[in-house]
Amino acid sequence: MDRQEVTASVLNYARSQLGVTELTGNNDGIPAERYMQGDKLPWCAGFVLWVFRQAGYQLPGNQFKDRAVSELETQLSLLACELESPVPSALIFFRKGHSSAGPSGHVGIIEDVKSAKGDEGFLITTIEGNSSNRVKRGRYDSSNPFIKGYYLWPKDDIDGTYTIPIQRDTK
Repeated sequence: MDRQEVTASVLNYARSQLGVTELTGNNDGIPAERYMQGDKLPWCAGFVLWVFRQAGYQLPGNQFKDRAVSELETQLSLLACELESPVPSALIFFRKGHSSAGPSGHVGIIEDVKSAKGDEGFLITTIEGNSSNRVKRGRYDSSNPFIKGYYLWPKDDIDGTYTIPIQRDTK
């Protein structure tokens, strides 16, 4: 397995869900059944968990608890590779205040990254669940103040070709 295979598989499953929509706009219908095992709860993290599970790269942690954005982010902060720069198939986390954020934030999957004009920052295309009650693409500038961070999973196959892990001061 290499990063290109992981990226292709994750993005193929994510793209296959574009357009999946709630029945009444109350966290119900196909998203509740497919991503949340029938629970009518905010489902952006459930969508991400489902995509990675279908692609064969189950995310770490308790799959029931991790359906909450904050729980998923906690698990990834401990076990995944936190990135300085966005890359395709990485998870992107948003702070409260983002247009799709619930009480604990929002999460999506990065589909594409392009250099911004003047090589300052990036233009990020995402695939997100529970964004306007459906699975859809989002587009962001990397300077967006609601972006909290990026995590790459699985961590073990990072080949170093385009990923830049965040360097933390260990003192």
